[in-house]
Amino acid sequence: MIVVVGDVDDDVVVELARSYIGTLPGQSIDAPSGALDDPGAVTITTKVGDGETAGSYRYLSVGTADETTANLVLADVATSYLNDQAFAIVREELGATYGGRAGVSFNDPGDSVDLVISVDGDPSRVDEIGEVVNDLLEAVANGQINGDDFLEAVTVVRSRYNFINNGFIIQSLFDEAGVGGGGNDIIGRFAQQEALDRVTPAKLAAFIQSLTSGPDKIEVKNKPG
Repeated sequence: MIVVVGDVDDDVVVELARSYIGTLPGQSIDAPSGALDDPGAVTITTKVGDGETAGSYRYLSVGTADETTANLVLADVATSYLNDQAFAIVREELGATYGGRAGVSFNDPGDSVDLVISVDGDPSRVDEIGEVVNDLLEAVANGQINGDDFLEAVTVVRSRYNFINNGFIIQSLFDEAGVGGGGNDIIGRFAQQEALDRVTPAKLAAFIQSLTSGPDKIEVKNKPG
């Protein structure tokens, strides 16, 4: 079954469900009877399949930030850090291996930013997975960032920024000459590297806090049944 809880509009919930779990087989959703416990909270429960299958936990929060080079680099570092931390902590605390991913991305057009964490695992422990993920996000937002893991996340992003092959250079030369119709990607890459040098654990914490402290968030717990 899927449980959705969040201070969001019904239409937002439906659209998010289509985007992130639309491929699951399902049945029609029955409207909840009676008043909800918390004004503004939306809870949807529906059967999504039968048989032996994994459970899943999906977290989505939406914040706002200007789409500057500095913030785009922060999004890359946040993705690298959370990808490593989320699943290392889930494995450590729950004693099992789970598949999943984390990502921070800007929506186009606009200045909204999505933070998504998705973990698949034992359907009987979906609630525990959710608690671990939420504890992690709260810790990071409060500045509890492991220094070695932060440096590793920055190194991963730096390696990606440093990768420049011949095709990249040729395309950038065409762009500089006005043939490709775009900006100079090499100059942009240097700007990314300079912005990466200025990223600190405190800036990462503030960025994550800006994405998780607002009301626009949703959790989806998929429990077969």
